[in-house]
Amino acid sequence: MKREVDTNAKLYDLFLTRQKETSATSDFSATNARFSDHALVPELPNKPNRKLIVLLAFVASMGFAMMVIICLDALNNTIESARDFENKLGLLPTGTVPLLKDRSYKKRPLDASVFHNDKFSVFHESLDSIRTSLNLSFYNKNRKLVAISSSVPEEGKTTVAVNLALSFAKLEKVLLIDCDLRKPSVAGRFGISNSHPGLTNILMMNTLSEDCIVPYEDSNLDVLSAGMLSPNPQEILSSQAFEELILSLSGKYDRIIFDTPPILPVKDAFLVGRLTQGIVLVLKANSTTKSVYKHTMTLFARHQIPIDGVVLNQVHAPKKGAHNYSEYAKYAYSQS
Repeated sequence: MKREVDTNAKLYDLFLTRQKETSATSDFSATNARFSDHALVPELPNKPNRKLIVLLAFVASMGFAMMVIICLDALNNTIESARDFENKLGLLPTGTVPLLKDRSYKKRPLDASVFHNDKFSVFHESLDSIRTSLNLSFYNKNRKLVAISSSVPEEGKTTVAVNLALSFAKLEKVLLIDCDLRKPSVAGRFGISNSHPGLTNILMMNTLSEDCIVPYEDSNLDVLSAGMLSPNPQEILSSQAFEELILSLSGKYDRIIFDTPPILPVKDAFLVGRLTQGIVLVLKANSTTKSVYKHTMTLFARHQIPIDGVVLNQVHAPKKGAHNYSEYAKYAYSQS
């Protein structure tokens, strides 16, 4: 029994020793790795991968730019060109007037000298085309009176009126009347002093029309400016004296063109349109929205005044190879 106790004690000590060894080495793991080569310093960094980052940034930027362009095009409600006018409104404009990019007119409006400048041949041709379209629409109607207006200010109605009058003056005797009695600008386009008597002087002060009408250089165009500012322009334009004056002047001229105020802010243009039996509407490209145009057409219908045509102003010149061949051909021929 003593030998059995000694044997069991030895076994117990052995198991206790093995248990302690196992506990001490339990956190260590045996590996089979061995060194075959010495570590080398890499020539290029593994991270960050600059080429991959630049490529991914470029792809992401292009995708974002395309999404922005698509969204802007979908939300764009303005009219850009004659083709765009036809696609969005289902109508053809009477004509388009190109945007003139010239340093001398960067901070001031176009004056009458632009029409006779050979550098702007495309501009001349566009106005002559509009004149031809209006002549064809007025054929057999005995129409002498042409009113020019726009939906909102700063659309170029005065520029179109001035240059259209110069275009008509190449064929006939023309009188240009500034009926924008609130913010007249025709006199400045021809270098006429703002203090020179004009339309309001004739109607309110009985000034002779011969003293107010100014001939423009060596041409068939005469200019009747607005004259002194009046507190009641609508009463003047709706007066019997104004109708009698226009009737009297119609016997002296082959064509009378009226520059009228914008339609949406005030209704002066409709007073003139009732007398002229129609209005030519000027729209500024990339500015006037489709909703503004439709609202203007609603006012035309409400006042029972026909629209003689729509002129799209400040249209960018089409590039060669564009889908709209008719516009590109017009520019190409006018420049040749």
